[in-house]
Amino acid sequence: MPPNIPGARKGVRPQRGSRKANARGRRLSSKKSNGDSGDSRGSRRGFGLLALLAAVVAAVVAVVVRDRTEHERDSKRIRDRLRAKPRVMSEHAACRMECRFISERDVERTLEVGKLDTRHSTPSARPCPKWALNDGRVRAIWADCSSGAKLVTVIDTETDHPCGPC
Repeated sequence: MPPNIPGARKGVRPQRGSRKANARGRRLSSKKSNGDSGDSRGSRRGFGLLALLAAVVAAVVAVVVRDRTEHERDSKRIRDRLRAKPRVMSEHAACRMECRFISERDVERTLEVGKLDTRHSTPSARPCPKWALNDGRVRAIWADCSSGAKLVTVIDTETDHPCGPC
């Protein structure tokens, strides 16, 4: 018995010459051919889809690379600006460094090789924009004031230290 036709009663064939019978015949004949008619349209269509997929992947890679280099350029620009100014450490930052076992060298490394963390930065803060620079487990928050670069706080991103109030 042939497979059921949508809309027909189960197990009942449509009458010869009906629209359902003609539609069923067209479906079956297209399945039988399997592209053996010598037509190469299927292979060209597959090549076109492959080329389109390759173009999309290349475009995505180009956008990611451009964004990454732009982010690295911004990180370097901010690090250079902060390093050029005299540095001041807040009492809160000194307390947090002691509590979280973070050395001054770790903090200085954020200014040398740290990556800008836009999620934790507040560039619109007034009077001093705040920039978060990450280097491994250390995140240093720097205030970019006109008088100098002020270390606001230091965070250990891997361990939650039980620090008291500072």
